[in-house]
Amino acid sequence: MNNATTDAKETATPAATTAATTAAPEAPFGVAPSVALAKVTNSEARSDRMALEPANFGELGKLVQYVAKSGMFKVQSEAEAFVKIMTGRALGLPMFASLKAIYSFGGAVGIESKLKVALCKQRPDCEEFRCTERSSTKATYVAKRRGEPAFSLTFTIEEAKAAGLLDYATPEKKAAAAWTRFPADMLMARASGKLADIVFPEASLGLPSKEDIEDERAIPTTGETVPEALPAVVVPSRDFAAEALAIQNEIVAAVGPEGRKALRPKIAKFLEEADTETAASVKAFYNMACGVKVANADGAA
Repeated sequence: MNNATTDAKETATPAATTAATTAAPEAPFGVAPSVALAKVTNSEARSDRMALEPANFGELGKLVQYVAKSGMFKVQSEAEAFVKIMTGRALGLPMFASLKAIYSFGGAVGIESKLKVALCKQRPDCEEFRCTERSSTKATYVAKRRGEPAFSLTFTIEEAKAAGLLDYATPEKKAAAAWTRFPADMLMARASGKLADIVFPEASLGLPSKEDIEDERAIPTTGETVPEALPAVVVPSRDFAAEALAIQNEIVAAVGPEGRKALRPKIAKFLEEADTETAASVKAFYNMACGVKVANADGAA
Protein backbone atom coordinates (compact mmCIF):
# COMPACT_ATOMS: atom_id res chain seq x y z
CA MET A 1 0.00 0.00 0.00
CA ASN A 2 2.74 2.38 0.96
CA ASN A 3 4.79 1.40 -2.10
CA ALA A 4 1.86 2.14 -4.44
CA THR A 5 1.36 5.55 -2.90
CA THR A 6 5.04 6.34 -3.22
CA ASP A 7 5.09 5.25 -6.86
CA ALA A 8 2.06 7.43 -7.60
CA LYS A 9 3.76 10.47 -6.07
CA GLU A 10 6.97 9.84 -7.93
CA THR A 11 5.06 9.46 -11.19
CA ALA A 12 3.11 12.69 -10.67
CA THR A 13 6.16 14.77 -9.75
CA PRO A 14 7.61 15.28 -13.27
CA ALA A 15 4.20 16.32 -14.64
CA ALA A 16 3.63 18.75 -11.81
CA THR A 17 7.09 20.20 -12.27
CA THR A 18 6.50 20.63 -16.00
CA ALA A 19 3.16 22.38 -15.41
CA ALA A 20 4.70 24.72 -12.86
CA THR A 21 7.56 25.74 -15.14
CA THR A 22 5.47 26.19 -18.28
CA ALA A 23 5.14 29.90 -19.04
CA ALA A 24 1.64 31.30 -19.38
CA PRO A 25 0.72 32.45 -22.91
CA GLU A 26 1.23 36.14 -23.60
CA ALA A 27 -1.88 38.23 -23.14
CA PRO A 28 -2.24 40.72 -26.02
CA PHE A 29 -3.36 44.31 -25.49
CA GLY A 30 -6.98 44.84 -26.45
CA VAL A 31 -7.80 41.11 -26.52
CA ALA A 32 -9.48 39.37 -23.59
CA PRO A 33 -6.45 37.87 -21.78
CA SER A 34 -6.40 34.80 -19.61
CA VAL A 35 -4.55 36.85 -17.01
CA ALA A 36 -5.56 40.51 -16.81
CA LEU A 37 -2.81 43.13 -17.07
CA ALA A 38 -2.67 44.82 -13.67
CA LYS A 39 -2.81 48.59 -13.77
CA VAL A 40 -0.35 50.22 -11.38
CA THR A 41 -1.92 53.28 -9.81
CA ASN A 42 -0.07 56.42 -8.80
CA SER A 43 -0.56 55.55 -5.16
CA GLU A 44 1.07 52.15 -5.64
CA ALA A 45 3.92 53.52 -7.72
CA ARG A 46 4.60 56.50 -5.48
CA SER A 47 3.36 55.81 -1.97
CA ASP A 48 4.96 58.86 -0.36
CA ARG A 49 3.25 62.19 0.30
CA MET A 50 3.76 63.16 -3.34
CA ALA A 51 1.64 60.20 -4.49
CA LEU A 52 -0.84 62.29 -6.50
CA GLU A 53 1.79 64.65 -7.87
CA PRO A 54 2.62 64.77 -11.60
CA ALA A 55 5.60 62.49 -12.25
CA ASN A 56 6.57 63.77 -15.70
CA PHE A 57 5.88 66.54 -18.20
CA GLY A 58 3.11 64.50 -19.81
CA GLU A 59 1.15 64.29 -16.55
CA LEU A 60 1.92 67.93 -15.74
CA GLY A 61 0.68 69.03 -19.15
CA LYS A 62 -2.68 67.37 -18.53
CA LEU A 63 -2.88 68.70 -14.99
CA VAL A 64 -2.35 72.38 -15.84
CA GLN A 65 -5.18 72.15 -18.37
CA TYR A 66 -7.60 71.15 -15.62
CA VAL A 67 -6.29 73.83 -13.26
CA ALA A 68 -6.64 76.59 -15.87
CA LYS A 69 -10.18 75.49 -16.74
CA SER A 70 -11.23 75.35 -13.08
CA GLY A 71 -10.54 79.03 -12.44
CA MET A 72 -9.29 78.14 -8.96
CA PHE A 73 -6.25 79.68 -7.25
CA LYS A 74 -6.60 82.80 -9.46
CA VAL A 75 -4.85 80.91 -12.25
CA GLN A 76 -5.57 82.49 -15.62
CA SER A 77 -3.65 80.21 -17.96
CA GLU A 78 -1.94 76.84 -18.27
CA ALA A 79 1.41 78.64 -18.36
CA GLU A 80 0.75 80.30 -15.02
CA ALA A 81 -0.22 76.99 -13.42
CA PHE A 82 2.95 75.44 -14.86
CA VAL A 83 5.15 78.17 -13.34
CA LYS A 84 3.48 77.86 -9.94
CA ILE A 85 3.79 74.08 -9.75
CA MET A 86 7.40 74.00 -10.95
CA THR A 87 8.39 76.76 -8.50
CA GLY A 88 6.73 74.82 -5.69
CA ARG A 89 8.52 71.65 -6.74
CA ALA A 90 11.85 73.47 -6.35
CA LEU A 91 10.77 74.42 -2.82
CA GLY A 92 9.68 70.85 -2.01
CA LEU A 93 5.99 71.75 -1.91
CA PRO A 94 3.04 69.62 -3.02
CA MET A 95 0.98 70.80 -5.95
CA PHE A 96 -1.93 72.19 -3.92
CA ALA A 97 0.28 74.38 -1.70
CA SER A 98 2.15 75.66 -4.76
CA LEU A 99 -1.02 76.76 -6.52
CA LYS A 100 -2.34 78.44 -3.38
CA ALA A 101 0.67 80.30 -2.02
CA ILE A 102 2.82 81.11 -5.08
CA TYR A 103 2.00 84.13 -7.23
CA SER A 104 3.16 85.38 -10.62
CA PHE A 105 3.55 89.06 -11.41
CA GLY A 106 4.49 89.37 -15.04
CA GLY A 107 8.13 88.42 -15.07
CA ALA A 108 8.40 87.88 -11.31
CA VAL A 109 7.37 85.07 -8.97
CA GLY A 110 6.69 85.62 -5.27
CA ILE A 111 5.47 83.54 -2.35
CA GLU A 112 3.25 84.48 0.56
CA SER A 113 5.05 85.55 3.71
CA LYS A 114 3.03 82.94 5.60
CA LEU A 115 4.58 80.27 3.39
CA LYS A 116 8.05 81.66 4.09
CA VAL A 117 7.43 81.34 7.82
CA ALA A 118 6.18 77.76 7.35
CA LEU A 119 9.27 76.83 5.32
CA CYS A 120 11.49 78.27 8.03
CA LYS A 121 9.70 76.52 10.89
CA GLN A 122 9.99 73.08 9.32
CA ARG A 123 13.77 73.36 9.13
CA PRO A 124 15.64 71.35 11.79
CA ASP A 125 17.93 74.31 12.57
CA CYS A 126 15.04 76.67 13.28
CA GLU A 127 14.75 76.99 17.06
CA GLU A 128 12.32 79.91 17.07
CA PHE A 129 10.18 81.95 14.71
CA ARG A 130 7.29 83.81 16.30
CA CYS A 131 5.42 87.09 16.53
CA THR A 132 6.14 88.97 19.76
CA GLU A 133 4.10 92.10 19.07
CA ARG A 134 1.11 92.85 16.87
CA SER A 135 -0.86 96.09 16.62
CA SER A 136 -2.17 98.54 14.07
CA THR A 137 1.05 100.54 14.32
CA LYS A 138 3.77 97.89 14.33
CA ALA A 139 4.56 94.19 14.21
CA THR A 140 7.61 92.42 15.63
CA TYR A 141 8.94 88.94 14.91
CA VAL A 142 11.88 87.11 16.42
CA ALA A 143 13.74 84.18 14.85
CA LYS A 144 16.66 82.06 15.96
CA ARG A 145 18.83 79.73 13.96
CA ARG A 146 20.72 77.00 15.78
CA GLY A 147 24.18 78.18 16.70
CA GLU A 148 23.36 81.84 16.04
CA PRO A 149 21.90 84.59 18.24
CA ALA A 150 18.20 85.41 18.01
CA PHE A 151 17.27 88.16 15.57
CA SER A 152 14.32 90.52 15.98
CA LEU A 153 12.68 92.65 13.28
CA THR A 154 9.95 95.26 13.56
CA PHE A 155 7.96 96.85 10.74
CA THR A 156 5.97 99.96 11.60
CA ILE A 157 3.14 101.93 10.06
CA GLU A 158 5.55 104.85 9.74
CA GLU A 159 7.77 102.75 7.46
CA ALA A 160 4.75 101.86 5.37
CA LYS A 161 3.81 105.53 5.05
CA ALA A 162 7.37 106.49 4.14
CA ALA A 163 7.32 103.88 1.38
CA GLY A 164 4.13 105.36 -0.01
CA LEU A 165 2.07 102.27 0.75
CA LEU A 166 -0.70 104.28 2.39
CA ASP A 167 -0.88 107.02 -0.25
CA TYR A 168 -4.10 107.04 -2.24
CA ALA A 169 -5.65 109.50 -4.64
CA THR A 170 -9.12 109.53 -3.10
CA PRO A 171 -10.66 108.79 0.31
CA GLU A 172 -12.83 106.14 -1.35
CA LYS A 173 -9.82 104.06 -2.41
CA LYS A 174 -8.18 104.53 0.97
CA ALA A 175 -11.26 103.23 2.77
CA ALA A 176 -11.26 100.08 0.64
CA ALA A 177 -7.55 99.40 0.99
CA ALA A 178 -6.23 96.48 3.03
CA TRP A 179 -3.81 98.82 4.79
CA THR A 180 -6.81 100.68 6.20
CA ARG A 181 -8.93 97.64 7.02
CA PHE A 182 -6.25 95.24 8.27
CA PRO A 183 -3.16 97.25 9.20
CA ALA A 184 -1.90 94.72 11.78
CA ASP A 185 -2.02 91.84 9.29
CA MET A 186 -0.25 93.90 6.64
CA LEU A 187 2.50 94.82 9.10
CA MET A 188 2.91 91.20 10.20
CA ALA A 189 3.30 90.04 6.62
CA ARG A 190 6.10 92.54 5.93
CA ALA A 191 7.92 91.88 9.20
CA SER A 192 7.80 88.07 8.96
CA GLY A 193 8.75 87.95 5.28
CA LYS A 194 11.74 90.24 5.73
CA LEU A 195 12.92 88.33 8.80
CA ALA A 196 12.72 85.02 6.93
CA ASP A 197 14.89 86.48 4.17
CA ILE A 198 17.51 87.54 6.71
CA VAL A 199 17.73 84.50 9.00
CA PHE A 200 16.78 81.66 6.61
CA PRO A 201 17.31 82.95 3.05
CA GLU A 202 17.81 79.45 1.60
CA ALA A 203 14.42 78.26 2.89
CA SER A 204 12.67 80.15 0.08
CA LEU A 205 15.56 79.99 -2.40
CA GLY A 206 15.85 83.76 -2.34
CA LEU A 207 12.37 84.26 -3.82
CA PRO A 208 10.78 87.58 -2.81
CA SER A 209 7.65 87.80 -0.73
CA LYS A 210 4.40 88.34 -2.61
CA GLU A 211 3.75 91.36 -0.40
CA ASP A 212 7.13 92.94 -1.20
CA ILE A 213 6.49 92.62 -4.94
CA GLU A 214 3.09 94.23 -4.51
CA ASP A 215 4.68 97.08 -2.55
CA GLU A 216 7.34 97.67 -5.20
CA ARG A 217 4.75 97.70 -7.97
CA ALA A 218 2.32 99.99 -6.15
CA ILE A 219 1.47 103.33 -7.76
CA PRO A 220 2.10 105.96 -5.04
CA THR A 221 -0.87 108.14 -6.09
CA THR A 222 -3.47 105.38 -6.20
CA GLY A 223 -2.13 102.42 -4.27
CA GLU A 224 -3.02 100.18 -7.20
CA THR A 225 -0.69 97.62 -8.72
CA VAL A 226 0.43 97.79 -12.32
CA PRO A 227 -1.15 94.96 -14.32
CA GLU A 228 1.12 92.97 -16.59
CA ALA A 229 0.38 90.04 -18.81
CA LEU A 230 2.11 86.81 -17.87
CA PRO A 231 4.71 85.94 -20.53
CA ALA A 232 3.93 82.84 -22.49
CA VAL A 233 5.51 79.69 -21.13
CA VAL A 234 5.36 76.72 -23.46
CA VAL A 235 4.79 73.42 -21.70
CA PRO A 236 7.10 70.92 -23.39
CA SER A 237 5.06 68.50 -25.52
CA ARG A 238 5.97 64.87 -26.02
CA ASP A 239 6.77 63.39 -29.40
CA PHE A 240 4.55 60.32 -29.13
CA ALA A 241 5.37 59.22 -32.67
CA ALA A 242 9.08 59.04 -31.85
CA GLU A 243 8.36 57.24 -28.57
CA ALA A 244 6.14 54.76 -30.40
CA LEU A 245 8.92 54.01 -32.89
CA ALA A 246 11.39 53.45 -30.05
CA ILE A 247 8.99 51.06 -28.31
CA GLN A 248 8.42 49.14 -31.53
CA ASN A 249 12.19 48.76 -31.92
CA GLU A 250 12.38 47.42 -28.36
CA ILE A 251 9.62 44.92 -29.14
CA VAL A 252 11.53 43.71 -32.19
CA ALA A 253 14.74 43.41 -30.19
CA ALA A 254 13.05 41.56 -27.32
CA VAL A 255 14.15 37.94 -26.98
CA GLY A 256 11.20 35.56 -26.87
CA PRO A 257 7.96 35.84 -24.88
CA GLU A 258 9.76 36.71 -21.64
CA GLY A 259 11.54 39.61 -23.32
CA ARG A 260 8.26 41.01 -24.62
CA LYS A 261 6.58 40.39 -21.28
CA ALA A 262 9.17 42.59 -19.60
CA LEU A 263 8.11 45.46 -21.86
CA ARG A 264 4.42 45.26 -20.91
CA PRO A 265 4.50 47.76 -17.98
CA LYS A 266 6.26 50.34 -20.16
CA ILE A 267 3.86 49.75 -23.04
CA ALA A 268 0.81 49.93 -20.75
CA LYS A 269 1.91 53.31 -19.40
CA PHE A 270 2.53 54.61 -22.91
CA LEU A 271 -0.93 53.49 -24.04
CA GLU A 272 -2.50 55.51 -21.22
CA GLU A 273 -0.61 58.70 -22.07
CA ALA A 274 -0.38 58.68 -25.87
CA ASP A 275 -3.05 59.86 -28.29
CA THR A 276 -5.58 57.29 -29.46
CA GLU A 277 -4.12 56.73 -32.93
CA THR A 278 -0.52 56.29 -31.76
CA ALA A 279 -1.57 54.04 -28.88
CA ALA A 280 -3.56 51.85 -31.25
CA SER A 281 -0.59 51.44 -33.58
CA VAL A 282 1.71 50.36 -30.74
CA LYS A 283 -0.92 47.97 -29.39
CA ALA A 284 -1.38 46.38 -32.82
CA PHE A 285 2.38 46.09 -33.33
CA TYR A 286 2.83 44.33 -30.00
CA ASN A 287 -0.01 41.90 -30.69
CA MET A 288 1.42 41.16 -34.13
CA ALA A 289 4.83 40.44 -32.57
CA CYS A 290 3.10 38.02 -30.20
CA GLY A 291 1.46 36.27 -33.15
CA VAL A 292 -2.05 37.32 -32.11
CA LYS A 293 -4.69 38.13 -34.71
CA VAL A 294 -6.90 40.98 -33.51
CA ALA A 295 -10.29 41.50 -35.12
CA ASN A 296 -11.02 44.94 -36.52
CA ALA A 297 -14.18 46.97 -35.97
CA ASP A 298 -16.06 44.95 -38.66
CA GLY A 299 -15.13 41.66 -37.05
CA ALA A 300 -12.62 40.69 -39.74
CA ALA A 301 -9.32 39.26 -38.60
